[in-house]
Amino acid sequence: MTINNDNDRLLRIQQVKAITGISKTTIYKLIGQGKFPKAIHVSGSRISSWSSSELDEWITEQKASRNLPAFDGIDDTEDNPTPTPRKRKPRVDKPIKA
Repeated sequence: MTINNDNDRLLRIQQVKAITGISKTTIYKLIGQGKFPKAIHVSGSRISSWSSSELDEWITEQKASRNLPAFDGIDDTEDNPTPTPRKRKPRVDKPIKA
């Protein structure tokens, strides 16, 4: 077994939440989407831990991606023009029944 001594350590969920500012629910949702490092289960137990180096790498990736243009969901090609907004019908007030 090789031990890597570059200060990599295992972090528990509370530490991961404090470091990232992300809730436990969101962390597990991102893991399910493949967008967050997977937990390490220590010795086959139910204890979940995360590698500090993997978490540092994920944070670095998040910082780098903030400089990329965001996809706004709009296709700017000529083949798919933006639809024109619908016009609303004018409101007609109904008389009040006595």
